[in-house]
Amino acid sequence: MITPRAPLLFSLFRHSVPNTRCSYFRNHVDLQNFYSQYLRSFVSSSRSEEHGEITTSPGETLIPMEGVHTIVNSENLSNYSAQNTAKEDFSGKKNWTGTIDTQALIDALSLQFTTAQAEALVVVMQDIVREKLSTGVISKQQIDTDSQMLKARCHEIRLDLQIQQSKNATARKALHERCTNEIQSTIEKLRDGVDMLQSDARMRLSLFKSENREELSKIDSSVHHENSQLALQISDIKTFMEGVKVRLMFKFTIFLIFALLALVLEKNIKKSRLDTPSKRPSVESSNGSSQPDVLPTTDELLL
Repeated sequence: MITPRAPLLFSLFRHSVPNTRCSYFRNHVDLQNFYSQYLRSFVSSSRSEEHGEITTSPGETLIPMEGVHTIVNSENLSNYSAQNTAKEDFSGKKNWTGTIDTQALIDALSLQFTTAQAEALVVVMQDIVREKLSTGVISKQQIDTDSQMLKARCHEIRLDLQIQQSKNATARKALHERCTNEIQSTIEKLRDGVDMLQSDARMRLSLFKSENREELSKIDSSVHHENSQLALQISDIKTFMEGVKVRLMFKFTIFLIFALLALVLEKNIKKSRLDTPSKRPSVESSNGSSQPDVLPTTDELLL
């Protein structure tokens, strides 16, 4: 007789196991342990129909599936994971070498089903496993081919990288040389420009100095000419003043001489008047008339 869990078990295998990604489970446990523990979980766990939750016993682990949760003992999980090794290729898939003990699986299923039902279930599970292995497991030849292709591709990529690096190095070297040449040419142009500016400034300064020298020479010549003219005028003025002084001294000397002579004459005249009588004889003129004797004055003598 089929127990009440049998329809649920068949429905779970029909809907969830074919749609399960076997690569996910191959990363954790082998297929034999997975299916045996999968059937034991229905005996040891209790499912809540109301909330759709699964409760686990102490020391068990919940493994997620697409549409179903599987409870596996953590100790068995670690043991089977350590025993069954896999070879990983470049795509992340693994080549599993473990086998499935169908008799142990039938013995486990006999606890809930009859022998015929257990054998039928094992046959169905074998078909599912073969299908999954044929579609999900990669052969060694394919792995070797993919490895060779990957090595060839890596070699091509390495060569491309080396070629690209050499091209980049050549381009960088050419760019560096071009930049260096441009910098040198720019420095030369700047140096030439600075030299031209300095020469222009020196030329302008020399012209300015020559113009200043010419102006200074002109000013000096004009000042010298004016000084010479002033000296001539001063000498002329001095000569004129000397002449005036000499003339004045001469005139003053003559005036003194005539003044002294006048004084002497006046003194002699007064003395002669005192010595002569009061009446003098008159002098007869040419026409026979008599005229008194008149003496010249001092001014007349000076003139």
